Amino acid sequence: MPDITMAGPLLAAVCYYGTVLMTAELTRRLLDKTISKKTSFHRFLIELIGTAQICTCVFENALIVQHYGVSSFFIVTTILGFLYTSTGRGSYNTPLSPIEQLYYGEIRLSRFLLFLLAEIIGGAVAWHIARTLWFHSLQYSQAHMEMFVNSQNMCSIVHQRDFLIVLAYEVAGCFAMRSVLPRLPANVSKYLAPAFIASLFSFAILFIGDSGLDPIVASSLFFGCNGLSAQWFILLYWVCPVVGWMLGAYIDRRPPKTPKKLKRAAKKKSE
Repeated sequence: MPDITMAGPLLAAVCYYGTVLMTAELTRRLLDKTISKKTSFHRFLIELIGTAQICTCVFENALIVQHYGVSSFFIVTTILGFLYTSTGRGSYNTPLSPIEQLYYGEIRLSRFLLFLLAEIIGGAVAWHIARTLWFHSLQYSQAHMEMFVNSQNMCSIVHQRDFLIVLAYEVAGCFAMRSVLPRLPANVSKYLAPAFIASLFSFAILFIGDSGLDPIVASSLFFGCNGLSAQWFILLYWVCPVVGWMLGAYIDRRPPKTPKKLKRAAKKKSE
């Protein structure tokens, strides 16, 4: 006979995710009806809501890993990613894309700061939303009671490899995302992109430790935790992702060689 208690944490997580997703979507629909979509304020709020939604769900992912393992985490993260791409209204929820656009002159500094401020606020409020949801459901869920109790303690950043390897993974992971995601077939991108991102995080859980691959998500999860000083935190979770992402952007944006340049290169090799 199956152990019914095994389904308890999953049911609690589903209710948690459902509450976050529905609240975020209802709020977005309310904004669409009350504020002009052409205004910067509307874009600011959409970015804030999307970032808060993602970061709040990320906190609950720890419950999935703890009770059901990394394979279940991969499935859940992929599903959440797909649902978000279908409802996110084009929000970035990461400073990496806006940084790239700012560097290449595609957006103004004021626009970049608008995105960054919205994402910082969204990431900051996510922790308080998560703790509120755990608190109001702890009498119904032992798993959420444990999550709430643990949230009262000081968190710690844990890495399974040498710090240089962790640094390299942040660079390589963000480079991979910037290089691979734009090249996915358009008709299946909304399915494959979340799965690819989930695979990077799953690999990190198994072999690297606490990985961010996104400065805002990492800051929401880990900033202030024991294990890293502020300067090392910024290097690992901000500088390294930006370096990896911009390397991918540089390679992706390089103009293709013209036939004349290819002929010249061939002549030089033959000489």
